[in-house]
Amino acid sequence: MNRPQAKRCTQKELAYLSYWRRNGYVLGIDDPIPLSTITKPSIATRRPVIYVLACILVIAVALSFGFAWLGKAAGIF
Repeated sequence: MNRPQAKRCTQKELAYLSYWRRNGYVLGIDDPIPLSTITKPSIATRRPVIYVLACILVIAVALSFGFAWLGKAAGIF
């Protein structure tokens, strides 16, 4: 089983990483660590599960409207 290796970080990067984790962000192994408190990580790192669920919901609603429109145009509905 291949496990991801830890990447080397400086003390400054570790300090900012703990700051962002303390504020609720989840940074992956390959994600860059923002070295400022002004530049926030992307919204996907804040709540990754909620972000994925919201995307699935938006796609499902868009597909249902598309199929309803197609069915109405074809005379099925």
